[in-house]
Amino acid sequence: EGIVATTDPLRRLAAMIETDAAGAAAIAQRLRLSNVERARLIALCDPPARIDPEAPAASLRALLYRLGKNLWRDRVLLDWADEIARGVPQERRRSDAWRAICALPERDPPPAFPLRGSDALALGVAAGLRLGTLLADVEEWWIAGNFAADRAACLTQLAALAGR
Repeated sequence: EGIVATTDPLRRLAAMIETDAAGAAAIAQRLRLSNVERARLIALCDPPARIDPEAPAASLRALLYRLGKNLWRDRVLLDWADEIARGVPQERRRSDAWRAICALPERDPPPAFPLRGSDALALGVAAGLRLGTLLADVEEWWIAGNFAADRAACLTQLAALAGR
């Protein structure tokens, strides 16, 4: 199973520069990148976490969920290339593991979060910051449980957190 990595200018740029979010934003401004390209470059240069192809499956799925399919693929390719660039000897490279996690979004995509703001409103939670915080807390609980909770369980958790 071969990995086809298409040529991508932003991914190449991110691989060449060593910077943080502020540095990536400055480069994006200097290059007059669009807002979408700017956000992507920042995410490529300053990811929330590095990907370890040998991490537990639940951790990898949670990171895939947070990054999304496209940024996931970008980060896998960049982190894999970084391993090679650091001079890891051929016999110690984890190429099979990298290939396997590169295909994770197609093989085992995480589900969509089953709740919406309207669910919290239906429980009597007022619109505003608290509503968003409650949904984020339920979503973190759902992710920590490896996406196993269904809509009903998530609604029960939301009601419990909301004090209903």
